[in-house]
Amino acid sequence: MTHTETPQPEFTLTPSDVASIATKRGVWPFWADRIRSMADHGQTITGRVHGDRTISPYTAVRVTKANQWPLAGTIALTRQDGAKVRLLFTQDQFDVEVSA
Repeated sequence: MTHTETPQPEFTLTPSDVASIATKRGVWPFWADRIRSMADHGQTITGRVHGDRTISPYTAVRVTKANQWPLAGTIALTRQDGAKVRLLFTQDQFDVEVSA
């Protein structure tokens, strides 16, 4: 007799989920819309955020120094395609870094 496991759908997070998780972990709620917007940009693989695009949803969120974000610390995300996305503030501007 052969045992076959039914594949479970992979858990994914939306940009709104990312913002909610970050604020629950200590980021000041004032930044929730900025985090959501940055996460929306970070999940885009091809195309434009406000147009046709291909996205890869997030599967994990890590927040460091939450109570000091954005001046210190980062919000690190893992996309379904394996890419790492960092939401941070550098040189007087917000930045979304994507690495494979």
